[in-house]
Amino acid sequence: MTLIPAYFCVRAPLVLVDETLPPVLVYPLSPAPGRLERSRNGGPASCAAQLIGASRARLLALLDGPMTTTGIAAALDLAPSTAGRHLSVLREAGLPVSRREGTHVLHHRTRLGEALPAGTVR
Repeated sequence: MTLIPAYFCVRAPLVLVDETLPPVLVYPLSPAPGRLERSRNGGPASCAAQLIGASRARLLALLDGPMTTTGIAAALDLAPSTAGRHLSVLREAGLPVSRREGTHVLHHRTRLGEALPAGTVR
């Protein structure tokens, strides 16, 4: 039998059964004592960074007002293509929205994008 600890297995162990493979038991892995508290002490932005990554959390925090991809890239010292890729991933999650104004595309946070770094997502 193969034992696999899993952080996201939260209530009870799971048995994975495939007749062609040895049995597998996935069991809950509790975080180290105080781990979640340490995350909160770092502030909500650090919780967002743990969820979506530090670069994407910084990008999301930067969007206090509408910004272009070029402006975001310059502010975060990223290549415009990297900023664009981060924006695409965040947009797919519903955190920022983008709209065209003339020759520019402006990006700004949605309500969910505002709530995530603030730690008020419910």
